[in-house]
Formats: sequence, C-alpha cells, structure tokens
Amino acid sequence: MKYLLITVFLSLATRAQTQFMHVVIELKTGVFEKGFIEKQNFSKTPKIFTVYPEQSRNNPKTYSPAEVKTFTITNFGSYTGITVTRYIHELNQQRLNAISQEEAVLSEPVFLLLLVNGKKLNLYSHNFNGRYNFFIQEGDGEIKAL
Repeated sequence: MKYLLITVFLSLATRAQTQFMHVVIELKTGVFEKGFIEKQNFSKTPKIFTVYPEQSRNNPKTYSPAEVKTFTITNFGSYTGITVTRYIHELNQQRLNAISQEEAVLSEPVFLLLLVNGKKLNLYSHNFNGRYNFFIQEGDGEIKAL
C-alpha cells in the first residue's frame, strides 16, 4: 500500500509540473523580446499570450494582437498579429442573401497561425470556437481573407 501511494504521488507531481516553450516576439514598434509560455493546447487560436521572462510563473507579461507583429514559438510555429475582416456567418446562399454585408463580417485584431510560408504565397488560419477562417498573403503584401 505504501508503494502504491508513493507511485500515485510521484505520477501526479510529474503531471503537475509546468512545461514551458521558448518564444520570440517582434512588436509592431520593431523591438524584439524573448521569453517562455506555458505549453498548452493550441486547438483554438489564442486571443492573447502570457509570456514569462524565465521558466517560472513569475513576472508575467501579456501580449495582444494589436501590439505584436510576429510571435514565434520554438518547435511549434509562428503567429502574426493583425486586424482582419472575417466572415462570421455560415456560408450558404440563403443566409448570405438574408443579411447585409455589414452583418456578415467582423473587423478585429487577431493572431493568425502561419500554416505555409511559401516563396510567393503565405497561408494563415484562425480558429474561433471551431470555425476556421483562412487568409492568404502574396509576398509581403496585404493579408486577405479567402
């Protein structure tokens, strides 16, 4: 029984340890900053990132898409902070005919995940509550919704 309790305690303690991922942030002002974020499930696109200067939960700093140009997570990927106009309704003919253009889109600052970094074209995605929006960028041009 004693060994069972020790084994359970050690397995819970191991799971409770926070894992951190190294990040490099380029702010829209041109300043670069480095830090760590807690390893997490990125099934949804984050609205903000909380960054720590060390691999501990001390002195956190929060970054929003309005202030970040790029947010690169080592061995994971890169996010771009940008204000985009995206469709917010289901795309079917009846629905689009029943609503005005102003009601069909939302303009807001978001983080976009860079899916493909090509020589001529970049592909980005944004997942908001299970709804994916995709964006393209030709060269260094404007990022546009597909």
